[in-house]
Amino acid sequence: MLRILAMIPWLASRPGVSKIEVCERFVLTPEQLERDLDLILMVGTPPYTPGNYVNVIYDGEIVDLFLAPVFDRQFKLSQGEGVAILAAATAILAVKGVEPDGPLARAAAKLRSALDAVGVDVAVELSEPLALDAVRRAAGVGRTLSIEYWSSGRAQRTTREIDPSPPFFALGNWYTDSFCHLRNERRLFRVDRIRELRESGGRFAPSGLDVPDQLYRPDVAATEVILRTPVAGAGVLYELPFTEIETQDDWVTASMPVSERTWLERLILLLGPGTEVVSPPEWIDTGAIAAKRVLKKYS
Repeated sequence: MLRILAMIPWLASRPGVSKIEVCERFVLTPEQLERDLDLILMVGTPPYTPGNYVNVIYDGEIVDLFLAPVFDRQFKLSQGEGVAILAAATAILAVKGVEPDGPLARAAAKLRSALDAVGVDVAVELSEPLALDAVRRAAGVGRTLSIEYWSSGRAQRTTREIDPSPPFFALGNWYTDSFCHLRNERRLFRVDRIRELRESGGRFAPSGLDVPDQLYRPDVAATEVILRTPVAGAGVLYELPFTEIETQDDWVTASMPVSERTWLERLILLLGPGTEVVSPPEWIDTGAIAAKRVLKKYS
């Protein structure tokens, strides 16, 4: 999502830019660019009428992006809103391809000055995972790591050995596309989920930066799940990969492959009241089971 927000002002200032140049600028494959442009078409502001969306034309080999008139308005921000926007802008400026002295950087500098002028001291720092330097060093010299890794899907820790590739930053997190000795195949690991690590003594031939085309590939045994949730709280669904979404009246229906039921439980709790599993039938009670388990911890 950060890359999308970074691309919008860059594309808006470059009418008729070639897709090749966009891919080079933001380190994208043509397939990734097409998916990003599809998503940009969904960017808008309330009440989400046709005049409130970003418009993108990308048939052929060039891209033209047009901002809706609402984006040209001047807004009076509260101090809290200013701090929130400055924090978001700082995160976007860390995305590869963003111009360090472009419009966003200049706007962020002006906003910081305005906040300083009214006595609001703002320090925005993007923290790096504790394991990042160690993974980066091991990838550079070809040393196998023994790690304790927390799996989000299974909600459990596993110990395994990996041959890491140089870490890369995407979608707000650091990743390493590594060979996993436990699974005997390449796996994508989030660096911040590495709880402990040490060199195991193994060696491998270092490789260059390896950024996969997709950050998530559903398991072949994944279950296709259909969720229904109120539209007011469905924003998180648009950030999930491999999700087909349909909106009707006040409800959003989403279809997605789910490898681990534990992950689905957390998603349902995050989406909140009114969310339900439509199919498969044997998973319909997933939300109720998760809610009872949470309530039991506090009873």
